Amino acid sequence: MIKINLKNKSLGRTISSNINRIYNSGKEKIIFKNHKKFIQKKCNSKIYKHYTGFPGGLVKNTYGFFYKNFPKKIIFNCIKGMLKKNRKSRKILSRLVFD
Repeated sequence: MIKINLKNKSLGRTISSNINRIYNSGKEKIIFKNHKKFIQKKCNSKIYKHYTGFPGGLVKNTYGFFYKNFPKKIIFNCIKGMLKKNRKSRKILSRLVFD
């Protein structure tokens, strides 16, 4: 079981320093503590875009919107972007636990 504390820490720096532990975790669960208290610097400057598939269906949301409503999704996408794109990374993403 790997525990990572995110309280008052930069998200990207913390994940990148622990990415080797996460990737080589085997069948252990990865637990994130204090996932709602990480530092938010990009509140209005970073924009996430998503296309629904319908005409005029471009959806834009700010980092602040996701920080308030879906903090787990920010961490999930951060880890997903740093892992290799293969079967092992999909298994790792299924073992993430937010405490």
